[in-house]
Amino acid sequence: MANSFIAAPQSGDTAPVQYALKNSAGTQVFTVDAQGNISTAGTLSVSGAANTGALTAASATITGNETIGGNLSVTGTTAIGTLQATNLALSGSETIAGDLTVQGKTTLQATSTGALTATSLTSTGTTQSTGHIVTSNGTAAAPAFSFLSQPDTGLYLVTASATAAVLGLSVNGVQAFGLTKAGLTLPGTLSVSGAVTLASTLGVTGAITGASTLSITGAITGGASLTVSGLAKAQSLQVTNQGSVTDSPNITPAVVFAGAFGGTSSYPPSGITSDSLGNLIFTYQGRSVMAMANPGYSAQVGNAPTTAFGINFTAGAYT
Repeated sequence: MANSFIAAPQSGDTAPVQYALKNSAGTQVFTVDAQGNISTAGTLSVSGAANTGALTAASATITGNETIGGNLSVTGTTAIGTLQATNLALSGSETIAGDLTVQGKTTLQATSTGALTATSLTSTGTTQSTGHIVTSNGTAAAPAFSFLSQPDTGLYLVTASATAAVLGLSVNGVQAFGLTKAGLTLPGTLSVSGAVTLASTLGVTGAITGASTLSITGAITGGASLTVSGLAKAQSLQVTNQGSVTDSPNITPAVVFAGAFGGTSSYPPSGITSDSLGNLIFTYQGRSVMAMANPGYSAQVGNAPTTAFGINFTAGAYT
């Protein structure tokens, strides 16, 4: 040994090319080679600053808990193995300039800030998902999918059911309509400024109330019919070939037939009259039941006439 100690001659350095320190048992515990590389078999404690240059692969291994009080900058790839509870804690604002890929579950927890829930995930660009986005059902006042400027307007699940689910759209916290597998339901009023085209049947269980006139400009074809009910006895419905609709209080016929209903206050007279358009009107108890005009006629009652008018107007041809 080139250099040793009187009390421990077995401890010291061996050669100027490499300096080694051994303990009292003769075990080499600290080595400095000619290039300045230090190796130790024990624990290296540094009470001051320690500066390192570039780290090569597997040259730095941290097995315990480490606290970094300043900034940790990584220009390359940082691989993190399985994260257990509290293994990775972010207490401040974090910025990721590249891609963040999460293969497992990501849980975002928010705190309350006033009337709205604090934003947990903010995206200034386009957010895409190739899987499913699952949320809570929501309510009409707080729909599951809403808008920043209008949080009480959006889409939510009214009723969860395997066979009769109801999807709702709320506006200002109130349900505007509900969508089921059978169709669309409107709890409110339907206002249409344009035309409405129906390919199937229009069913109305309540009343159709018009501010002025209910107009049907197209033909009722294909064996369909227009049924008007609920008219008072003193009212009548008259349809001519010009398409006009008249609701007069009481039609007084020009020709009256004698019979059981001779024209009392309870049963107005029945007979034949005409209107301003020249149509021949047959009335029954003050109501128009058939209007004859050129080139045809319209009838409310399907009974065959007992008297035919004109050439080829026979009971067999016109009923």
